[in-house]
Amino acid sequence: VGLSPKQLSQVLRFRHLKQQMEQGRTDSLLGMAADLGFTDHAHLTNFFKEFADVAPTWFEKQKR
Repeated sequence: VGLSPKQLSQVLRFRHLKQQMEQGRTDSLLGMAADLGFTDHAHLTNFFKEFADVAPTWFEKQKR
């Protein structure tokens, strides 16, 4: 039992994304999407919502 390789990859990708956002290393979500291998901003947003249940823009505003 545990995570499939794909699930583990997604968890690690989300963790990295969240850390980047918490450390303020995001100039723009579009740039971050490209850096992390997402096809576009919408893909990153949907991915983030799946794990955090909130939009990345909301998350960024709350951390300030």
